[in-house]
Amino acid sequence: MSTPSIPSPTDDAELPDHRALSRAAVRPLRAIAFWSAIALPFLYIPLLLMEGLGSGSHMTAFLTLVALHVVSVVIGHRHGSD
Repeated sequence: MSTPSIPSPTDDAELPDHRALSRAAVRPLRAIAFWSAIALPFLYIPLLLMEGLGSGSHMTAFLTLVALHVVSVVIGHRHGSD
């Protein structure tokens, strides 16, 4: 009767490639951020045309939109260069 072999922790064939996993996770995030950076400015126009930035809620919405745009530009700027 033979005992089944237990893979050792140093067996590279059994361990996932962490770089490939991180690339697989980062690529869709960069793509979403890239296309968000393109689409978000189109939301500025209706926000500014509705009532301007006179009220506090419109100012908060505008600043949140600008912050999201900046974050999406930073994250998505390398999309397509992989």
